[in-house]
Amino acid sequence: MSLLEKKLFLGLDESNNGKVPEIVVLTYSTKYNGTQKELLKGREINLKKKETIPEILTSQDFDFRFMVLYDDFFNELRSISKKQVYNIKHICQVYNFLTNLKKENILPKNYKLILDGKAHKPEVTEEFLKSKSLKMPVFKQKADKRVHLVNLADRLAHQFFRDLVVRNNRDTKKNLIGKYWKNRIYPNVDNSFKEYFTNYFENS
Repeated sequence: MSLLEKKLFLGLDESNNGKVPEIVVLTYSTKYNGTQKELLKGREINLKKKETIPEILTSQDFDFRFMVLYDDFFNELRSISKKQVYNIKHICQVYNFLTNLKKENILPKNYKLILDGKAHKPEVTEEFLKSKSLKMPVFKQKADKRVHLVNLADRLAHQFFRDLVVRNNRDTKKNLIGKYWKNRIYPNVDNSFKEYFTNYFENS
C-alpha cells in the first residue's frame, strides 16, 4: 500500500520564543508510534522517558519538514493583516506545509493535522483552506505535551533554533539542522493568500 492510500497523521509546532528567525516543524507519520485511539486520547507523555533528539531523528516511524521564518516573512504578513500577524501566521504555515507535501505526493486525502494551542479566526482559516482543497487542522491545548507528533515537532523546533541561532552555524559535523537541511521548505506568501486576506482585513 502506498503512502497516499494510508491515513497520515501530522503535528506542527514552532520554536515560539519571540525571536527571529523562528523555526517551525511539521512531523508526519502513518504509524504514529501507536494507534489512532492513542493519538486522540490526549494522554500525557512521560517526559522522563523521552528519546534524545538524535534517537528521534534515526526513527523510521516518522518524517518531517521545517521552515525558517525571517523578518521578510513577518513583514509581508503585517502588510496584509494591518499588523495582526498572529491571526494569520499559523494559517500561512499550515498552507505552506500542506501545499508542499501535496507537490511531493506525500499528502493523502485522508489526513489529520494537529497544532498546539487555540485557533484564531477558525472560520477564516477553514474557509481559506477549503478553497485550496485542504482540511482544517485540529487545535488542542497542551498538544506539545499530549500528542506525540506535536511533541516531536516542538522538540525539533527548539533544537534547530539552538543550532541555527544560538550556535550561529549549520555545520553538518556540529549541528543537526545542517544534516537535515534538505528537509527545509521555503515559506511563500503567494498571490492567492495575499488577495484573500487583504480583502478579509479590508472588510473586517
